[in-house]
Amino acid sequence: MLIQSLSDPEMAADTERSLRVGSIYIISRFGLQSSRGLYRACSFDLTIKVTRSTGFQQCTLPVAGLPVDSFEVMVYRQLHTRSGNHAILTDVIGRLHSIGGISPQVTEFGPTPKQILVLENHSYVYNGAPFFQLLSFLIYA
Repeated sequence: MLIQSLSDPEMAADTERSLRVGSIYIISRFGLQSSRGLYRACSFDLTIKVTRSTGFQQCTLPVAGLPVDSFEVMVYRQLHTRSGNHAILTDVIGRLHSIGGISPQVTEFGPTPKQILVLENHSYVYNGAPFFQLLSFLIYA
């Protein structure tokens, strides 16, 4: 399941310093909020909110035998070209790295089984500068 992510603009520099482009991370301790606006990168009704307490755990061991190139997003500056389109987007930056086990999580909606997908984050260049996005995927049973 694809879900988009937001963070406060003042956190961007801190996040960029703490993460390495091209590395693989498990993202934890994030909030969820209702998706807003005319454009949504996917049809899921919730958006991940990255906060100062959000954790990023780097992974180093690859997991063989899993499908790759399964998740797609679009460059943020081109979102206006997809207004009203809720389809999966076309610029691939994440490759599926591993699938975590099912574990219980208590949310505002009550106990919810969750599964975390770990993605490899691919960098790309925009206007001559490296650019990256963070994505998180949850599967609810």
